[in-house]
Amino acid sequence: MMLFFPKDFDRLKIIAYTSPDGDEWLTALEAKLKHREGMIYYSRHRPGTRKKMVLTRRKATNFFRYYSEADSGGASAPESLTHLLCKQVLNELSNLPGGLTTVLNYTEHTEQHPPVTIRLNRALSEYRIEIDGKTFYIDVLLEFDQPGNSSLLRHEIRWRRQLAVEIWHTSRLASNAPKCLALSKIGIPVVQIRADKGSFLYIDEDELLNYDNEEIKNRIDRHVEKLRNTFRKQILCTLLRNPLSTDFQTALTLHNQIMADEQQVEQIKEEFEVLKNKHVLLEAEYSALAAQYTALLEHQKSQGTPEERDMLEKHGILRRMASKLFKLK
Repeated sequence: MMLFFPKDFDRLKIIAYTSPDGDEWLTALEAKLKHREGMIYYSRHRPGTRKKMVLTRRKATNFFRYYSEADSGGASAPESLTHLLCKQVLNELSNLPGGLTTVLNYTEHTEQHPPVTIRLNRALSEYRIEIDGKTFYIDVLLEFDQPGNSSLLRHEIRWRRQLAVEIWHTSRLASNAPKCLALSKIGIPVVQIRADKGSFLYIDEDELLNYDNEEIKNRIDRHVEKLRNTFRKQILCTLLRNPLSTDFQTALTLHNQIMADEQQVEQIKEEFEVLKNKHVLLEAEYSALAAQYTALLEHQKSQGTPEERDMLEKHGILRRMASKLFKLK
């Protein structure tokens, strides 16, 4: 059922956190079922900056609103529903027993890289990290490996099994942004998943505000399942920073040496084949000349004196000995 309200929806939210700094959140409908008088909820801002919210109702629909007019203000806008759900699903799938095997499908500087199969083993949402005295928050820090991949140049060596994921909903992160540069400095690569308006991962929260509780829940559940199916298949993203670990650089040096050695071996094999072919040709030429020489000796032997025939016999013995020596070589 669709409902219509005045456009003060920027103060009304259908999802809120249950604590000032935790990851647990709930919908207004879920809050209604669990609600007790005086319960406080929290806005979708970063941990430590969240605003107090309370449960309210308009006709057949429950919402969260800011506790006071002062709480509705702030230096930054709250996290979007699209952003929150993308993080939730990546977190959920990565933390399943056995992890999630999926494909990292990424571009770098508009260049499409070959797909990379990885297994996500852990996810940390809104991961707080200190770098050079500055605090940064990563939307989702993924930990991964590549079981069955024995390449020296595999991504788990390149990136030390870590991947910082940023969700692009309203603000696109630049590759030279302070966060990207700082993470790259300590060896953490940064990818960005596009989830802006019009993308497959986007959900319109303003539109949801027009529906009753049950319809809102159903639409969110369907969208979450769509996100699950998407991330199980692939993570489509842009690589913003691509640092190379010390281990990877060592492996790269070793890989290049192995490639150079293999190339040298192939070159030696080719040279050996050339020499072998030359040997076969020379042996054939020698056999032909030996046959001609034998025929010539036989002819001279039949025509010469006994002394000449004896000399020719000695030449024949020497020729046969030389032939055996040549074949031994």
